[in-house]
Amino acid sequence: MRFLLLFLLLETVGFALVVGQYRYHHSVLHSVAGDMFYSISSTLNGWTRFFSLTSENERLMRENAQLRELMSVDDKHDELLIPYVKTTTNSGVPYSYIPARVVKNSTRMLKNYIVLNRGAKDGVKVDDAVVTDSSVVGMIVDVSQHFSVCRSILHTDSYVSARFMGNDYHGSVVWNGKDRERVAMQDVSRVASIAVGDTVITDSRSSLLPEGLMVGTVESFSVPESDFYDITLRLNEDYEAIHNVYIIRYAHRDELKQMLEYGKEDR
Repeated sequence: MRFLLLFLLLETVGFALVVGQYRYHHSVLHSVAGDMFYSISSTLNGWTRFFSLTSENERLMRENAQLRELMSVDDKHDELLIPYVKTTTNSGVPYSYIPARVVKNSTRMLKNYIVLNRGAKDGVKVDDAVVTDSSVVGMIVDVSQHFSVCRSILHTDSYVSARFMGNDYHGSVVWNGKDRERVAMQDVSRVASIAVGDTVITDSRSSLLPEGLMVGTVESFSVPESDFYDITLRLNEDYEAIHNVYIIRYAHRDELKQMLEYGKEDR
């Protein structure tokens, strides 16, 4: 061991003498050291940026959620939020937004669910809606303290009230369990004027979702021997690739649902 240490010491001394005596060797060493330092520095900076992306993204999601609340409109009551927000609180906000991250997501089953990293401690409740920046994702069906489960729009029991952007004709969006990129739109009257490429958005008749969220576009339609179209929509969102979402709830949802149930017991 002593001989090995002595050998390494002599090698180091010899190397230092050669580098110090000859300008060429000195310049080569300086160049190699500079390249190594630049490479190591770039790698460390890349790692730093990578590990800071998560926290930065979460910060942006929180800010975006606050902006969405401030810009939201009570589309069920036709009142703007602005007259309510005179204080620093959000007590008058019609829709509240909770940013969340997808923990687990399924898209290839008949009944698909999405697990989110927000739960009861964050204010999440059953029947809260889930959306991306612009599209519908689904509805919360189960909540634990720290997590929640969303029933995806790609679920055979899923139901979304929607309408055409260019007119007020509306219907129900359902999934047939076959193609994760397409859904059916039902109960649209055949008197409606529709065309391939028409945009379909969420409708204010929904007690869970704000109006105007993108659902998809008309890919094909036919007129069977009935009073309603058969319409196929191509979804706007690739649900297999979603990562960040918002959990939203309508402040007067329970009151509205109670009124919507009025008279059903007489049927």
